[in-house]
Amino acid sequence: MRKLILVFAIVSLFPSTAAANSAVRLYKKSHYQIEWCRDKNGVAGYPLPEGSRVDCLLEDYAVEFGYADEWAQCIGLALYHAQVTGRDPACGLIMEHGEPDEKFLKRLLISIKDSSHRWRVWKVEPDIIDGE
Repeated sequence: MRKLILVFAIVSLFPSTAAANSAVRLYKKSHYQIEWCRDKNGVAGYPLPEGSRVDCLLEDYAVEFGYADEWAQCIGLALYHAQVTGRDPACGLIMEHGEPDEKFLKRLLISIKDSSHRWRVWKVEPDIIDGE
């Protein structure tokens, strides 16, 4: 019994491989935001009256950036920023891990599918920064 408890205690100290991989970030979110927004001629870090900022304000869209595993937060902030700015909501989903991140993109797309808003989703990949 003691061995079983010890094994459980040791295993619980180490996060699962999937969780560990999702937390590995190649670049800061701001790097993606600034490069992408510059490429689209948007305004990066557009300030809102209450003190928060839109990651990238385009003519028609308020774009929120988020890593793939933070897809739900991206939806929520994009909706809020769209409401405050009078733009349509958009997510720049940062896809650093290729195929493993596709499941998060799928979840995002399913969640906004029947929305009354005119959503836009962009896949943002590391090559925007490292020039590949």
